[in-house]
Amino acid sequence: MPAVDAGMRLDETPGSGGMSGADAAAVREDAPGSGDTPGTDAAERWDEAPDGVGRTGTDAAVRSDDASDSGGLFSVDVVASWDEAINDGSATAIDAATGSDDGLDSGGTSGADAAVGPDGSADSSEAPSHDAALALKDGAGPDGSSAVDAGVDSGTSWRLVWSDEFSLAANSGADTTKWTPATSDPGAVNGEKQKYTARPQNIFHDGQGHLVLRGRHDFWNSNGTTYPYTSGRLQTDGKFQLKFGRVEVSAKLPAGQGSFPAILLVGTAGNWPQCGEIGIMEQWGQDKSWLYCSTYAGGASGDIGSKKITFPNATTLSSDFHLYALEWYSDHMVFLIDDVQVARSDFDGTSPFYTGTFYMILDVAIGGAMGGTIDDAGGFPMDMVLDYVRVYAQQ
Repeated sequence: MPAVDAGMRLDETPGSGGMSGADAAAVREDAPGSGDTPGTDAAERWDEAPDGVGRTGTDAAVRSDDASDSGGLFSVDVVASWDEAINDGSATAIDAATGSDDGLDSGGTSGADAAVGPDGSADSSEAPSHDAALALKDGAGPDGSSAVDAGVDSGTSWRLVWSDEFSLAANSGADTTKWTPATSDPGAVNGEKQKYTARPQNIFHDGQGHLVLRGRHDFWNSNGTTYPYTSGRLQTDGKFQLKFGRVEVSAKLPAGQGSFPAILLVGTAGNWPQCGEIGIMEQWGQDKSWLYCSTYAGGASGDIGSKKITFPNATTLSSDFHLYALEWYSDHMVFLIDDVQVARSDFDGTSPFYTGTFYMILDVAIGGAMGGTIDDAGGFPMDMVLDYVRVYAQQ
């Protein structure tokens, strides 16, 4: 495994002993033996970065096009790799949303290759790669059928078990019966620049049914320390955990270069990456036309790394709400954007995605290895605007 890992988000509890209690996330830092130890911040984040080899090739999938569909085209690339660094800690989890899967899809193709080219071959103009790419027209499969027919599980009945509709009054902070705001310092991981705060300047309701996580370049002074960048991060650890089900997050992403927003599920027990990580959405800072979906399990079953989903120029991730969803069954999970399947992970009974429970993280990081160069002049405020978060269990 390459030893070069530009950084992962990490979740830690104060003190030198690493994680404890309900905080389940672990560290993604340098390779084992590098001397790095877990930090003492109360909730930084991790993410995957390309390993020393970089991305695994180019997109080898033929896009399936439906000329009658005016929607955009998703293309998915596999991106490299993960690190083996671990953090101590464990947590007791509560299974708040169980469900089971009959193991059957709607038929047709299976897995992430559900929408390769009509002839199933790679584009001869592109270089060979390890790419498990799929390309899918909005709302349609390769033959123009609905997205459900393109590999998304059908016939599942869901019941709502947890949600936040963000309906509090303007300038209210997050609902602390559901979320815990993080307050960690900059520089703990990835070279990120933000100080996470619970201030209403960084986490607030707009009074119109939305919650805003706002990255600011505001030189906030706290206890004699000045922080050039501040932002917001929310977690459900200790308040809500889930296992299986459907997760929906309707959101607009920040437009400014240098922002690094994410919607994550993190395992509540064990060391990272063995505890498991599900990246429903992560968007690196320099090109706002694409994002990642990912699963990490320390090489265990279901570990697919990251897949890059590129939107066309006509699709604007920062000016329109898009629905980022995960359907998590007992032997596989599918990632969807606007109800179009863009990635899939299959796993067995040894996987943390089968054995574990997970909590949710929403955040906007600034700069560092994933955020990149920050546009101080025109990039602020960096807002992730959330319309709702809903979690369902199977009936």
